[in-house]
Amino acid sequence: MVTGDRVLELVRSGIPGKAIISKELDGVEYFIRLEDRDKYSILFSEVGLINDSHQGVDDADNLEKVVHELEVRLSFLTEEMKLVELEQNSLTALLRSHKPEKDGDLLRYYELLLSKGKKINFYRIENNKGEKSKINMVLPDNLFVQLMTLLTGVIKEE
Repeated sequence: MVTGDRVLELVRSGIPGKAIISKELDGVEYFIRLEDRDKYSILFSEVGLINDSHQGVDDADNLEKVVHELEVRLSFLTEEMKLVELEQNSLTALLRSHKPEKDGDLLRYYELLLSKGKKINFYRIENNKGEKSKINMVLPDNLFVQLMTLLTGVIKEE
């Protein structure tokens, strides 16, 4: 099993600063838009994982089970994640921070898009009166490892 530790090693192996990391480890393709890092944390704007070698989920009920497990297991984030939309035809689920960070009219929240249990995109959104953009997020190394281990397990059914 690829753990978050190996993904962290991959992120830390390059020169600090902006980088796009794309690497396959044990059948999973990782995509990380790295903005920077320091001794204890990772600053990134997006993480993507895809595993084309496994079957994924075959119906909405199974996808919903995976989503509910994610809701519980992502509790280490600063904002609780909840299912916002489940598209039964494409077997795609969108999870979003249940109580986003608010600063006046500005909202900031996590989003996780899960497609057929084989592909995950995780990012943070800033919404200013309906105008949305992806923004950077920072996680300490231990939480980055936990996130990558969890997401890898989801798309590898571990």
